[in-house]
Amino acid sequence: HIDDSLVELEKNKDLVRMEMNIVEFPIFSRSKTLKVDQIKKYYFSSDKQSFLEVVPAVKTTIPGELEERIFIALLKIFRNNGYNQTFYCRMSDIFENMKIANTNTRNSLYAKIRNSISKLATTTFKFKNLFYSSELNKQVDDLINTSILSYRAITFKDASDVELNYFSDKRTKEIYVIMLSQHFYENIVRKGYLVFDADDLLNIKDSVTRSIFS
Repeated sequence: HIDDSLVELEKNKDLVRMEMNIVEFPIFSRSKTLKVDQIKKYYFSSDKQSFLEVVPAVKTTIPGELEERIFIALLKIFRNNGYNQTFYCRMSDIFENMKIANTNTRNSLYAKIRNSISKLATTTFKFKNLFYSSELNKQVDDLINTSILSYRAITFKDASDVELNYFSDKRTKEIYVIMLSQHFYENIVRKGYLVFDADDLLNIKDSVTRSIFS
């Protein structure tokens, strides 16, 4: 059930609900030297029984700063769609919520954003004795193996009658059906989240997420 107490506050388009685990742990790396097929493992206990392992899909890297910006944009779209676990969006919606207006910049980012959405869907996050569950109101004492989201890219020729509405702008070449993974979705709708200004969130420097990576 969605908490309605923040409805008025969240009319501010820059505010976004960020899932607790994504805020607390290094889901998105700020490293400038990420390598293809490089796995990152972070320990959160001296006996190494509490850890996060981030595993990229074959021949890719783990999510970084661009993926974080895109994910925050998707969360805004998720909010604007009434917090439905599955929602539609166009590339133009992502650009708008990333505050990218320049046409040349947009054109240069199309392929990168497509690749980043794929990376968000195919990177595996393994939480051991670590993942916070709002439903249980505590950390889960076992292994949670999950991605952030799944998606489908739909072109005009494959669109259903309802989906054709998203192609009213002839410049739209494809639309995305995004589905947030169950673990993260449940936390966002069950108060397992914090509310941030999106720009402030990207500028956080001293949280665990921003300081633990190497």
